Amino acid sequence: MNSFAPYRQYSGFEMLWSEEITQSPDFAAKLANESEEIVSAYSDVWITYNEESSRCDTSLVEGCNRDIDVLLVFTGLFSAVLTTFIIQAYDLMVPDATDFTNDLLMKLITLQEASSEITESPLSVSSVGPSSPKIQWINGLWFTSLCCSLSTALVSMLAKHWLQAYIPDASGSPRQRARLRQYRFMKMEEWHLLHVVNALPLLLHISLLLFFSGLLVLLWSTTPGIVVPAFLIIALAYGFYFGSLWTPVFAQRIFFPDLSFRPPEDFPSLITSRNTSQLKTGPAMDDILDAHVLIWLFERSKSESIASIALKAIGGLPRDFRAFHILRDAGAISLVLRGFEGCYHRDNTAGETWYLTQPEEAVIYCRAWLRLTRDVGGRWPEELVDPLDQIQDAHVHGAATASCIRALSHLDRVRDQWEVLALLSRIADRQIQVSLPTQCLLLDTLLECTTRWELSSAGIQETIKRAIPTLLRLLEQATTFRTSNTRGTIGLTLYSLAMFQATVDLSAHLSENSRLEAYCEKTLLALSAIAEDPKKYGVNDELLDLVASELSRLASHVLSSRRFLWLRQPARLSLFKLYLDGRVGVGKTPDHILADVLQLLFSLDSISEKQYPLFVSTLTKTISLSFHPPVYSCCARLLEPLLSGCTAEVIKAFIDADGVHALTKVAHAGNMDSRRLQLESVRTLCAFIKSSTVLYFQESKQHQTKEVFGIDYLFGPIFRSDFFQVLCQLLGSQRWWVPEVVDMWVPALIQLCRICPDETVWSMIEGFLRKFAEYNQGQDEYLRLITSIDIIWELRKLSLDQQSNSISYYV
Repeated sequence: MNSFAPYRQYSGFEMLWSEEITQSPDFAAKLANESEEIVSAYSDVWITYNEESSRCDTSLVEGCNRDIDVLLVFTGLFSAVLTTFIIQAYDLMVPDATDFTNDLLMKLITLQEASSEITESPLSVSSVGPSSPKIQWINGLWFTSLCCSLSTALVSMLAKHWLQAYIPDASGSPRQRARLRQYRFMKMEEWHLLHVVNALPLLLHISLLLFFSGLLVLLWSTTPGIVVPAFLIIALAYGFYFGSLWTPVFAQRIFFPDLSFRPPEDFPSLITSRNTSQLKTGPAMDDILDAHVLIWLFERSKSESIASIALKAIGGLPRDFRAFHILRDAGAISLVLRGFEGCYHRDNTAGETWYLTQPEEAVIYCRAWLRLTRDVGGRWPEELVDPLDQIQDAHVHGAATASCIRALSHLDRVRDQWEVLALLSRIADRQIQVSLPTQCLLLDTLLECTTRWELSSAGIQETIKRAIPTLLRLLEQATTFRTSNTRGTIGLTLYSLAMFQATVDLSAHLSENSRLEAYCEKTLLALSAIAEDPKKYGVNDELLDLVASELSRLASHVLSSRRFLWLRQPARLSLFKLYLDGRVGVGKTPDHILADVLQLLFSLDSISEKQYPLFVSTLTKTISLSFHPPVYSCCARLLEPLLSGCTAEVIKAFIDADGVHALTKVAHAGNMDSRRLQLESVRTLCAFIKSSTVLYFQESKQHQTKEVFGIDYLFGPIFRSDFFQVLCQLLGSQRWWVPEVVDMWVPALIQLCRICPDETVWSMIEGFLRKFAEYNQGQDEYLRLITSIDIIWELRKLSLDQQSNSISYYV
């Protein structure tokens, strides 16, 4: 039975899945091995390339070396013969001393016979030597021929050295060896080494032509019986030579126009580096080399199976591969589609019927097509739609691939895009299990659809409402199993959906590393928008808890990095709402993250005064439930500004939440050694006492005899708690600054003493304050401290006097 249900209804659309499975039983395992893996450094395609290129390179180098060896032997023999001719011809250009002497004697004899005086000027040497232009032409042609011959030998030796350096002998992974060989291949084409090697015989042919030309010039003035045969032989030889050059070209174009002709530049290219460490390339160059490796395989290989390996490897290339355009320019798309057709048997007897014969191969070709067309908006050919539908019935991997192709080919059809959502939803619900690359393929497709949508506004809103819950469940799985390969894509897709008006530049987020770098920013903005209006995005209470958990975790990163300073405000707004709703707190959020969230909430500008009572109550409950000192500290620091000069509603919320007991718990948290916790808790309680006393006096003045808040309600929790014991212990430790005690503690105590002077605790407080003053005698604010102590004493004395008078009156 297929892993898909025979009938599936999703979002109002019926999705029909075939009950028959056309693949072999081990289809999933094969697909995982052949198409699901990203092409790695040890993939079969690189091994195949190395084997094929090694055979080609060996044949090439051996053939070139044999040709050059023959050329060197012929060049040596020809140069030796030519040198013999040059020696004889060069002697004709040098004046001979014997000839010069004989010429002078002939002149003397002539003069003597004439019996006349010698009146003519002596003959010059140059006028006597051979100066015929014919001799000069002969020597010029033959010397030039010798230079060409020796140059041929020199370049031949260099070519043998280059060919020897070309032979791949690098170590490393198969991919590194393939890149190095392909780099040499490209450099050989760039340097035209094969053209140079092919030009060596031509240079020797020119040398022969020059020699024959000089020979004809030498023989031209002799008997025609010698000149004509030599001329005919040379003409026939070079006529045959030029004819052999041009006849194959004309024959190919006229008689064999479809014959594939391989020019010399198709052979591998040169690079003199001998190991991969000398190959200085970057990511872009590596991708270019990989693309040329695949092109070399499917263009140069005569075996269809080897070419198919290269084409199928395209489907395993990573998302951030930068050389897909090179593969497209080489015609890879048409070859992939041709390979896809080869996975079917087409029956045309009764209409056109396609029968899937190689399902796993067809899926791999489909993924290669997706890789090649992803950034150019390709459209699947209409004539191959029926075969594509058969893949969907093969297996979940085939269904995922076919759904992705349809979604990207028809961006204006909501059904095709909802099929992708249906698969992702079943993955999130764990109804089906797919490999990580298949899940990434579906997420990448959904992300690309969101950036290129051609749907109506209603279709887009409905798709967003259905997609975000699915993505949140997938995000929970990715966070639980730490699958970072999908978390970056999910975050970017959430951002594209939740921040629909924002533009997502996919070209800047191709690699998974770049997506993970942007994860905190994009996901935090998306989750903040979802938290503000969860119903708009179809998020229920369970998913909202997930949003709160992930948003809290991201807020912790935002707080610890200066890079995300601008994200603190949107995070603060959404976290404040979630915190008041009870979705962020003790038991739901880890203590260290909760402390960071509370620290992020320090700015009260983000909330209204109407929310202060609920905020105070929530903070107090957090203190009561937590056992984490950093959480205590953050809550106490947040409560201090809230309780300073606060309203009656805030005081009531604090008292009802048993805030006094909670803050005394904070003061005890450090076993009298945590100065910061003690300071913050006492400060906050003093702020509460000040506000309570102010409120009491205001209400007493306004209502005269009627009290809205009774003394026991307002101040009873203070006297029944350990506040004064903690205060006395802190004073006895002699660790506090006098200004701190005078400015914060004593004014609140004086106000409280005015209202409740009869409490027995005041004598203890007065005693500890005087001891503290004696210890800090001479310090700043010492006199103010003594004055404040005296005020407390006077208030107590006045109360005692009043009590004595009352007793006397009644007695």
